[in-house]
Amino acid sequence: VVATDCCRLEILVLRRVMNSLNFGRHWGNRLTAGGLVAISAVLFDGCYLGPSNEKAAADRQCPRTDYLERVKQNQRKNWKYRIEEAGLTFGKLPGVFWGRALYGDIFGWTDYYWNEEACYNVHSDGMWSIQKASYELHSMCLEAVAEVVEDDMLLQAFGIPQSLWAEETDLMGRLDLLWDGKGPPKFAEYNADTPTVLIESASAQRQWLKDKMDEPTLKGKGQFNHIDERLVQAFTCLEAEDLKKPMEIIFSAQSYDKFFKEERQTTKYIQAAAALAGCSSKFIGLEHLQSQGNLLPIHHEVRKIIWKMYPYEWLSQEDLGQYVVQDHLVHAEGRVRWMEPAWKLILSSKAILPYLWSKHPDHPNLLPAYFTAEVIHIRTYTEYSHS
Repeated sequence: VVATDCCRLEILVLRRVMNSLNFGRHWGNRLTAGGLVAISAVLFDGCYLGPSNEKAAADRQCPRTDYLERVKQNQRKNWKYRIEEAGLTFGKLPGVFWGRALYGDIFGWTDYYWNEEACYNVHSDGMWSIQKASYELHSMCLEAVAEVVEDDMLLQAFGIPQSLWAEETDLMGRLDLLWDGKGPPKFAEYNADTPTVLIESASAQRQWLKDKMDEPTLKGKGQFNHIDERLVQAFTCLEAEDLKKPMEIIFSAQSYDKFFKEERQTTKYIQAAAALAGCSSKFIGLEHLQSQGNLLPIHHEVRKIIWKMYPYEWLSQEDLGQYVVQDHLVHAEGRVRWMEPAWKLILSSKAILPYLWSKHPDHPNLLPAYFTAEVIHIRTYTEYSHS
């Protein structure tokens, strides 16, 4: 909400700038004095006031509760270099605020979205409520997958092609929860297909706490962070599925587009975890997987697994998407395996929210959600009439 309000403010100011520009009917007209003042105001807001106001608003909107407290922190002096050492090489991205995005190429201004000026102190009971909600929601989602794939009408409601269904196990996913430190966490989204924010949550946070452990506000504090260990454990189990056949994992992401730097780095981070588990792997740019030769033929003695950081909803509409269809995979006796499997589309779809609400109404970890706006209007009218 804070970011939205900031963006709306900047858009309003931009409109005032455009109204103040004295273009007239000829391109050669000069800017009015009011236009110059407005442009200066926009630049000042987009490059300085916006970030400052957002952080101040976050401090105001997070009062201390029994389970959650926002604590102001001092940045590490070398934090920009430290986060890169932790693998977060994409922490500096142009344009969280439109002013810097618009003029970043000219002035070199960029926004570090990694923020060390505050941290959250979570009580152990609060952490347990988040963990409990995560396990329960994941279990509910898997039950939903089993039901949706057996129902053509539900597959249509979710927008999932039937040809993409294949019964394979998955590796990971990212649950997005809303939590105010008071009530139960609420389910907002399941990024089950392309779980980014992995490096920030794992190694970068762990490194930050290690560097600041001796500070008074953090002394004796721990961190609920076992992502690295769980990743290595998952790949170890994957390697042990069939010890008689060697396994090769192909990790893939966009390798040329600058806007996919986060996806590439996250993919290589996961590949490093596979290496710690003893798995043989290599990285291939997604664009190079378009050719059939990179996927096939498959050696019958080798289990080949493909893990990609690229949404299935995009992939299914491109040339490479034909290899996701199960019929194109089993002709090599099932030795080509996609991980994450295509059924992750069901979990990543926003349709999972109204479906879970219909199956588990008034569940403490769910928010009211519906497939159509008409249902909301009807419920609102009914509640208003009864009141």
